[in-house]
Amino acid sequence: MAQSSHLRNDARSLMLHKAIAQKLRASPDPVLSLARQNLQRWQDDEGASYYAREWATLLNGPLDRLLAVLVEEGEYAVALRHMTPFAGALTPQERWTIYRAFREAWPFASRGV
Repeated sequence: MAQSSHLRNDARSLMLHKAIAQKLRASPDPVLSLARQNLQRWQDDEGASYYAREWATLLNGPLDRLLAVLVEEGEYAVALRHMTPFAGALTPQERWTIYRAFREAWPFASRGV
């Protein structure tokens, strides 16, 4: 059951990050600015962790690479999404729309897994 819970959370995070990628494509500057501000708070807190360094590289690199990582399904991208600097990039309404769609699409959602 714990594995299903992790899979569910990873799948939901992927859906959220796909929406963030769409916002980035449409209007990159405000989304990148927010992510950089969030990242700066992490770095001010405890110094640069592995994830902060990886996100800093992505946020300051080519937009195409960042967009690719946001929607990749490999271990690297999944791990990065666990500690995302994009908190606040989606409105509450956008998040709830994604949560509802996810509940309908995810096979274990109705069983509470």
